[in-house]
Amino acid sequence: MRPSSQFVRAKHQALILFSAVTVSAFFPSRELDAEVRQSAISASSGGQTAWAIGLETGSSAITEIWVETGRKKPRHLGTFPGRPGRLAWVARGKRLRYREMPLGVPLHTLTMVPKRSVPLVSPNVWEISIRDGSIARSNGNVDAKPESSADAAIRDAPRPSPAAKAVLWGVATAFNASALAYTTVHRWDFQSAVSRYRKASRAWHALTLRFKKHGLYEQPVLSYVKALAAMAPQSAATPGARWVCRDHLTVIGDAIHAYEQAHENQRPPDLATLKAWIETHTLTPADSTVLKTLFRSATDPEKGRRISYEHGYRPDAEDGEAVVTSFFHDGYLVESARGRAGYRTVDRRVGRAQIDSLLALGMELTPLDPPTAISTLEILAGVAQ
Repeated sequence: MRPSSQFVRAKHQALILFSAVTVSAFFPSRELDAEVRQSAISASSGGQTAWAIGLETGSSAITEIWVETGRKKPRHLGTFPGRPGRLAWVARGKRLRYREMPLGVPLHTLTMVPKRSVPLVSPNVWEISIRDGSIARSNGNVDAKPESSADAAIRDAPRPSPAAKAVLWGVATAFNASALAYTTVHRWDFQSAVSRYRKASRAWHALTLRFKKHGLYEQPVLSYVKALAAMAPQSAATPGARWVCRDHLTVIGDAIHAYEQAHENQRPPDLATLKAWIETHTLTPADSTVLKTLFRSATDPEKGRRISYEHGYRPDAEDGEAVVTSFFHDGYLVESARGRAGYRTVDRRVGRAQIDSLLALGMELTPLDPPTAISTLEILAGVAQ
C-alpha cells in the first residue's frame, strides 16, 4: 500500500474513533468498566425466563438475548445491535418475540432543548426460536411493559457472553462511522458525506462476517447496511441541504417552544429575537458550533445573510399552520408547524397551483407593498428554480 493511502486510511479511522457522540442511559445500569454499561429487561413464563441484556458505550449498544429453561443453565441465543427493547414469550413458550430498539445518531441540537436522535433504521419485531436461536421477522406486537423491573432483571441476569465486549466495540466502530457521515452533512460537505455513508455501510457489512460466529444476528445488521447505503445519495448536495433544513427547523421549533414557556406562551416577534435569547443562555462549545449555522440554509443564495428563514417566519400562525418555513429547495417546502405537544417538522412537495398562487400574490403586491412583494417573489424563486 502506498504511504499516501496509508495516511488517508489512518486519518479516516481516527475520525471514526474520535467522533464525539454521547447519550444518557435510560435503564438502571451497572458499570462493567470505565466505558461499558450494562442494563437488562426480562420476561418469564411457565418456569422459563428470558433476558434482553444490553451493553452500551457512548451512543452505541448491543443487546444479547438469553434464556433459562427448567433447570438448565442460561443460554445465549443471539445478539442484536441497539439497546434492550421489548420482550415477551409466545407460542406456548417455544419462541420469544422481541421488538428491537435501533441505534440513532444524536441530532445536532442545543443543550437548552430536549435531546433528539436520528434513527438509523426503523424498529422491527422478531420471533426467536428457543431451540436454536434462529430469528424471523414478525407482524405481532410485544407488550409495552417488561414483566419484571429493570433493577430485578439486571440483578438476576446472566453474565454477558465472553465475546460481548468485542462485538460491542465492533458495532461502536460501525456506528461512529455512521455518526461521522451525519456530522459531515451538517458541515455542508455533501460530497464527502456521500462517500462516508458508503464507507459506513461497508463497516456494518463487515460485522456480519466478523461476528456472526459470536451470535450477532445477520438480518438486523443488514438493515443498517441497506439504510446507510440508501442515505448516501440522500446526503448529496440537493437532498442533503434539505435534510439539514429539516434538522434546523426541528431545533428552531424546540427553541421557539422553550421561548414560549419562558414568555407566557408568546412567540418571539422575529427569529433575530429568538437567536439573541438563545445567546443569553450558557452555551457549550457544541452549542456555539450548532448556532453558527442553525438559522441558515445551505442553499440560501445570499451567502452573507445571518438568518435565512426570516421571510418564512409567521409569529401569528394558528395551531397546525407553519410557523417557520424554508423556501430554498426546488419543488419542496420544509416547515415547522405548531401542534398540541410542541412543534413538528414537515417536508413536502409544492404543487404547480401553489407556485402559480405565489406568483399571482407577488405581482398583485408589487405596486401596493414592494417589500412584501419582493419577499414573496424571493420565496417563489426558491421553490420554483
